[in-house]
Amino acid sequence: MAQRFVRTDNMSATKVPSLIKSAKYFDAKGAAAKIDNGEFVSIGALLTGEREVHKATTAAATDTYIGLVCTPELEYDEKGYHGIDTYGNIADQVIRVFVLQKGDIFSIGNEGAAGADKAFASLTAKFIGTETVGRYSYNVYEVQ
Repeated sequence: MAQRFVRTDNMSATKVPSLIKSAKYFDAKGAAAKIDNGEFVSIGALLTGEREVHKATTAAATDTYIGLVCTPELEYDEKGYHGIDTYGNIADQVIRVFVLQKGDIFSIGNEGAAGADKAFASLTAKFIGTETVGRYSYNVYEVQ
């Protein structure tokens, strides 16, 4: 099954390293869990004993510190590179999260048919449209 992947078209975090956070994702029950790239997460406090790794949970509409999971989709083994649409973040793995800023533009590949606006307390990721590049289709968003 093809996994979702992210294209960071015009995001502040690509130029401002302090907007890139390391995190581990925890589900609603508090257990470490896997998460797809392109998911919106609430960035929480640093994990106990960690200097840079935050707790990430599924973003709710009332959350204010929102990030986009965009761990580099690199997957190598003895057979070589597999491609961006086969990579998945596993449970208890450190993931990369870009803190969303107003004006950011990003795209999520393999998300599904049509995207929809994603609204949170401090911002909205507005669905702009779908575009196809090569064999991949992307849903494009702008943060407002």
